[in-house]
Amino acid sequence: MFDISHRNLEALQILLASSGCDLKRCESSSVLHIALAASSIPEYKDFGALALGEILQVDGGIALVNVKDDEGRTPLHLAVWANLPSCVQLLLDNGADQLIKDLEGNLPVHLGAKLGYCEIVSLLLSAQQDADNWAPRNNKGEVPLHLAVTSSHWEMASLLSKRCAIQLKKKDWRKMTPQDLFSFSQGGGNQLATRIFEGQHDGDLLQELKGENDPQTTIFYHPSSFHHHNCPPPTRETAQFRHPENLRRIHLIMSDSEGILKTAEFQNQLQWREGDKAPISDVLRVHEYQYIQKLKYLSLALPDDGSMTPLDGDTSLSHHSFSAALFGSGSVLKAVDEVMIGNTRNAFCAIRPPGHHAGPRGLVDSPNIGGEGSHGFCLINNIAVAAAYLMNVHRHHGIEKVAIIDFDVRELCHLPFFRY
Repeated sequence: MFDISHRNLEALQILLASSGCDLKRCESSSVLHIALAASSIPEYKDFGALALGEILQVDGGIALVNVKDDEGRTPLHLAVWANLPSCVQLLLDNGADQLIKDLEGNLPVHLGAKLGYCEIVSLLLSAQQDADNWAPRNNKGEVPLHLAVTSSHWEMASLLSKRCAIQLKKKDWRKMTPQDLFSFSQGGGNQLATRIFEGQHDGDLLQELKGENDPQTTIFYHPSSFHHHNCPPPTRETAQFRHPENLRRIHLIMSDSEGILKTAEFQNQLQWREGDKAPISDVLRVHEYQYIQKLKYLSLALPDDGSMTPLDGDTSLSHHSFSAALFGSGSVLKAVDEVMIGNTRNAFCAIRPPGHHAGPRGLVDSPNIGGEGSHGFCLINNIAVAAAYLMNVHRHHGIEKVAIIDFDVRELCHLPFFRY
């Protein structure tokens, strides 16, 4: 599987040609699933069709076309998700069954409608008998047209309305038709809905509606996140014991070759901004001066060669750690400003080191926590810094309270120590 996940077509060809080649599954995924996932970043989309062509030619290759992964998705589901029309056509030509549902009850056409892939949905409709009367439902009773509307893909909604008019009358679990959803979300009433669903629109209307739904989520990041070292590089002996807070966390989110946020699914959904360094004055609203100075001098005292020094029982510092922490906090502050002035609807900060377990002086030792204190590989509490910033800098905009929700599967959040 290594050759597929690294998009090495030559190595794949050599292995498939060998007599001992075994197309066994890797965990829950077949080689077809892995090849398609590896092609989900648009820059590498050509690899998918080439890899599929090679795999389908060997013994046992065709038998994998309708195999499900642990989410109940077939290779056709993944080809649609990755926006790979050539792979979709290749799978359909080799017996892919587009009526197989995943665990959420979605067919491949549901995914295509939700993501707004008109070319792919057109291929699926052309391959479906009696497409005019095709209105498949998922577990929520939604037909593809429901998903197109809730995702604000108006060209897709218009396409499905013309090709599968029967979907216009179908109600989902909320007892709402696609037209009801459109009128509710747009406030445009039945007249505007009729123009969309009956094809009485022009390109200007679609462009206007599309403009209202331009990317509303901004990703804030800074390259310094890659220069904070909290653990030694993995070796063959230590790879299985990799530290949970390591460089790969950011790499797998935003790298151009593997980042999940760089896949086709998010191509038109996100905009990217580089963060700034946080002013010390903003950091000192929540942290004590002596603690911040300690972080600074411990970091700068280390040589810039990957050397590390422990800060507490599970957190280490390297030469660039303090700088990375300031840029991380600054990225969160910039995200706050951009949301408050209306430049973006919401934001996600892809930063490290983490911070939300750090107290005013770092690790918090309290009987309410248990164990050895508020560990979590944290330096500067980015979230608390942002909350304090909101209630001070933006207090005249009506900010009186800040709700902080921590999706943490390991332990409780320790932000209450700041009492925001």
